[in-house]
Amino acid sequence: MELFHPTVAIPKETLLYRVDGGHMKVAESQVPVYQGRLMSPNEVRTAMYQRGGVLPHRYQQSWYLCGDVCEEFFQRVARHEKITHSVTIFSVNGSTFFAVFCLQICEHQTRFLLPFASEKSVRFVEQVERTGVFMSLGRAGTEEALLLEFVVGENQLRDLRAVAKRCSRLPCDVDINELKMASYSMTHASSIPNRSAASVVSEVCVNVILDD
Repeated sequence: MELFHPTVAIPKETLLYRVDGGHMKVAESQVPVYQGRLMSPNEVRTAMYQRGGVLPHRYQQSWYLCGDVCEEFFQRVARHEKITHSVTIFSVNGSTFFAVFCLQICEHQTRFLLPFASEKSVRFVEQVERTGVFMSLGRAGTEEALLLEFVVGENQLRDLRAVAKRCSRLPCDVDINELKMASYSMTHASSIPNRSAASVVSEVCVNVILDD
């Protein structure tokens, strides 16, 4: 399976979503933690229409994980360096589930933390096999962004479907302390397995996906 897909630059006037306010504070972590967003295909089309922008048809049919990345990671994506994609699922206290959509370039990981805390997040997982998922990677502190197709493997799809099915029977809510705990754990390099045999993860940034 090809793990890297060409990126598409998004001009300022057609940005889908930009995070205002920069970093979120998670304990005393020095790792950049940003507020991200999950957008449905309908939200993407509406956002583009309101901004007068046009995306190719295939980009309009997908879900989007939107957030910011640091300067170095942004530049590496823009240079088309090889990216490894992975999905990790875990729970806090055995009841609240999270999925981490991770991009790794050598020693650097960018992690999107998605709580299964709403009908929207469950619907996303149920539809992702059909619609696909793109990432809108913002250049932190600027109005620039890149689109990147996220590749979800068959085993990861199966695991996501199983969790979505389980979460669809649970109350759509997440305890704020559990969210803080999960967010803080993602700032540790060892929290997500290293996908590069030639590198050790030493640089991490995190996007916490919060529903509207």
